[in-house]
Amino acid sequence: MWDAAGGAIGGGAAAFTQVEVQMKRLFTIFAFVLPAFQALAWDVEHDEVAQLTGEFLPAEIRRTMTFDDFGTLLACCHFPDQIEWAMPDGARRFRTLDEIAAFVGEDDKRILERQGFRDAWFFHTERGRAVSLALMAKAFQEGCSRRAAFYLSVLTHTIADQSALNHTPLLHFMHTVRFPDVDCSVRKVEPGSKNVFGFRSDGYIVHLVRQRLADWRPRRPSGDFTAECERLVAQCVVDGSFAAEKEGVIAFAPVAEAEKALAQLVAMQVRRILDFAWTAWTLRATWTLPGADFDARVAKRMAGFNDSLDPAVQSVFSDVFDQAKNPANPKATIGVVCEPYGVHTITRLSFVGRLLTAAVARTLRDHGYAVRPFALKAIAGGFPPPQEMPILFVDLGRSRLTTAQAGAFKAYVKSGGRLIAVGGEDPADVSGFRPFFSRRGDDELPVSGRWGVCNPAGVKKMSVLSGGVRTPLKRNPNIEGFC
Repeated sequence: MWDAAGGAIGGGAAAFTQVEVQMKRLFTIFAFVLPAFQALAWDVEHDEVAQLTGEFLPAEIRRTMTFDDFGTLLACCHFPDQIEWAMPDGARRFRTLDEIAAFVGEDDKRILERQGFRDAWFFHTERGRAVSLALMAKAFQEGCSRRAAFYLSVLTHTIADQSALNHTPLLHFMHTVRFPDVDCSVRKVEPGSKNVFGFRSDGYIVHLVRQRLADWRPRRPSGDFTAECERLVAQCVVDGSFAAEKEGVIAFAPVAEAEKALAQLVAMQVRRILDFAWTAWTLRATWTLPGADFDARVAKRMAGFNDSLDPAVQSVFSDVFDQAKNPANPKATIGVVCEPYGVHTITRLSFVGRLLTAAVARTLRDHGYAVRPFALKAIAGGFPPPQEMPILFVDLGRSRLTTAQAGAFKAYVKSGGRLIAVGGEDPADVSGFRPFFSRRGDDELPVSGRWGVCNPAGVKKMSVLSGGVRTPLKRNPNIEGFC
């Protein structure tokens, strides 16, 4: 075996490189230190994912890295998010290019700026992940292991985020909304973790993940750097869908099943990160930055992945597609349109509409109605006639429907069907009400179209007028999440 400088230090299955020994020592230190600083690690356990990435790096990469490089891998895994501590004015913000310059160097700093970096949120974007991959390959080619470790650290965060359980429909709602006095009947998979779906660096989930990764090797790239980059970046849709399949088991199943499902998910995340690292390493001599058409090409590929997903296998819709759940003698049959989850940034309808649609379906069954679910990808062929299904429910959200999908709704209504359409911008006028509505400003409506907690000052001034009585809003309906 070989140390970081290329010198032989021993052999045999039991031998470790000096770097490997130092890694284990460093990880042990982090296991003791990090629990005292929970602000450093949040929902998807970025520290633990970075740790596992370092442990299972291919030997060809691992032997090039120093003890300090592994420290960089662990220390920078939160850089894509806002700075963990507030500024003097109480605000939190994302890191600037100058604040990461010590890690990336002047040449990469110029590249990042040309690629669109304004602050560290850039790393979360598809282009940001592609640039991180390219610059990691560049660092490998130039023999700069510290830079490579920085980009790998950033990717451990942004790749795992694509299948994070605080983004999937059920657990996003439970984790984000936190209605007072509402018991969602979930429990932590691993006692002592930070949240329902958390796990500890020294816990049983990490043990299970290590077992799953023990004999695994990253796949060898089959295309050129550009093709592999686009494939890896777009694959996040499939990863997010896998998380959406597992979230119900993780939140509600008996502990042994939940542990297994959570370990499967984390192992998948680490494998994907290692695929990025191995691609950067093996294709380092031919690395290239994403071109001007990258965003459009990847968006098309991601949309294709998204349209192929099956909502019936995802937890939020787990029993909605089970026709045996319908009452024997229903009052009527009502259709519901179900959009699968891929990643939170891609939706044709509404992010929260998945949860709302599933809740509507189950409530209808509880009140004696049969429910007929339709996967969004299947509606272009049309709906049953109103005589068979008199009512159809859809949460339109942003309503980015294809022409064929919008046409299916219009044809159903034209044939006499009744459509219940919730919210949405409705550019195709599926509801027929578009001429009668306009979008109002945040100072007129309590719910903003933007991400996160918005318009706090305006909400405080708003009240509901009913029967001559004004009742102020108690809570800001703009939650710290997605709509």
